[in-house]
Amino acid sequence: MGRLDGKVALVTGGANGIGLACVQRFAEEGARVVIADVLDDPGESAAVDLRGEGHEAIFVHLDAASPSDNEAAVVVAARDFGSLDILVTAAGISFAGYTSGTIRAHATSPRPPPPGARRPRSCTPHSRRGSRSWTST
Repeated sequence: MGRLDGKVALVTGGANGIGLACVQRFAEEGARVVIADVLDDPGESAAVDLRGEGHEAIFVHLDAASPSDNEAAVVVAARDFGSLDILVTAAGISFAGYTSGTIRAHATSPRPPPPGARRPRSCTPHSRRGSRSWTST
């Protein structure tokens, strides 16, 4: 019996690196995992490997800079696994040609989240009542 039995985890950037390590550990601990990444082949491969080991895992294409992709990933998690308990944002976003001071021109949000924000709004309708497992890396 794992510490995450019955939980559903969505990991952005889950196809490789820290995100993949999170996905693997969560699955080992009993979570059903949604691997979300822009890297389709490695993401699908990771999901297939986990399912081959007896874990519940799916892959969803996600460009972390796209609000609609993020919303769609949350909807898929809730549709396929019934809820969402854990969110890890491990996707890295880089901008070609970035120079100091230009990042604000590319930002997808005009201001930082309000103090005390606990989870992205798109996740709230799909989370279980009383769920407090939210992580941002």
